[in-house]
Amino acid sequence: MNKEELITALGELGYPLFTPRKGGLGSKKVIDVLDKLSGSEDPRLIEAFPVVLANCAHRSIKLDLHGLLSRYAQRRFTVKDRAGVLLACSEEEA
Repeated sequence: MNKEELITALGELGYPLFTPRKGGLGSKKVIDVLDKLSGSEDPRLIEAFPVVLANCAHRSIKLDLHGLLSRYAQRRFTVKDRAGVLLACSEEEA
C-alpha cells in the first residue's frame, strides 16, 4: 500500500485528508491501514489510528486487532524505558 492509497483509505474510514472516492473496505484492507498508521512518523497519520478504530466499531467492521497488536507487543519495556516515559510525562511545557 503506497501513501496515496493509505490516505484514500483513511478518508473512507472517517479520517479524510482529502475527499476520497466512496467504496467499501474489507477487514484485510482496514488491518493494512492500521498497520501502516502504527508505523508512521507523520503526526497526522498517527492521530488517525483511534479515529479509524472508532469508525470500524461504529460500522461494525470486524477486525483481528489481537493479531495486529501482537506484532508490536513482542518487545518488553525495560525499567529505563519506563523511567524515560515518566520523565517525559512530568516535564513542564515552557
